[in-house]
Amino acid sequence: MIQQHMYCNGCHRDVRVLMTDPVEEDAQANVRDPELICLEIGEWCNGQLCPLGASAPSAMVTRLIHSGLPLDSLTTVRRFCQDCGVDSDFALYGGNMESCVVCGTSRLRLKAD
Repeated sequence: MIQQHMYCNGCHRDVRVLMTDPVEEDAQANVRDPELICLEIGEWCNGQLCPLGASAPSAMVTRLIHSGLPLDSLTTVRRFCQDCGVDSDFALYGGNMESCVVCGTSRLRLKAD
């Protein structure tokens, strides 16, 4: 994996990104292409389309969760996830969205209890 800084037109600043490694073996099944993962996804993301990864911020959060990297850069809250059935941290992004860091399910942010 290669880490570098890129300018993001969405939040108008330099952000840290990670490019996943390509699969270099001769596989007969479909293999994933390298993906760009923004390591600074968060509240400032507008919720429409990440200009760096050409995907929704929810997909970017899911990529980050599945990468196995530490999630220190994410703002999180602890909640029960109905999809995976465990108490989990939820990554906050896009102003009003949250994503379970266990299963990657995204949803509108719940109001504080």
